[in-house]
Amino acid sequence: MDARLRSVLSTGAACVVVLAVTLACKSGSSGSTSTKPQEPASAITSTKKDYAGDWEGGGVTLHVGDDGVDYEKKSGNSTTKYSGKLDHFDGDDIVIKILIADATLTVQSPPTEVDGELEMTVEGSKVTRRHPGHTPGPK
Repeated sequence: MDARLRSVLSTGAACVVVLAVTLACKSGSSGSTSTKPQEPASAITSTKKDYAGDWEGGGVTLHVGDDGVDYEKKSGNSTTKYSGKLDHFDGDDIVIKILIADATLTVQSPPTEVDGELEMTVEGSKVTRRHPGHTPGPK
């Protein structure tokens, strides 16, 4: 094999190794340096069961369930959306897996019963859990 071809193959192999290590490190880490206790997504059926359901308020609609998390916040002319798999809870925060990255919804106040309804504050907006069968108003 000629030296030039050997050099190209070695460089290509090195690039593949670097890419594989980078992806393995990213997918093996939540990217969080938090000291809060992490709970797996299965915790939604145990300690975090109050998070499950459909929430709305303050321009926010949020769905948290075994089928995933959908978050939308409208503010003026801008809209922020996240949709993905519920990865885990980082303390009170909700971590969503979106392809190979993740997004964290910061929960300032976890679900709490107020006047017979569950409320929480997520990403700075107070939301109330909708009752089953409730149809949201026009968007």
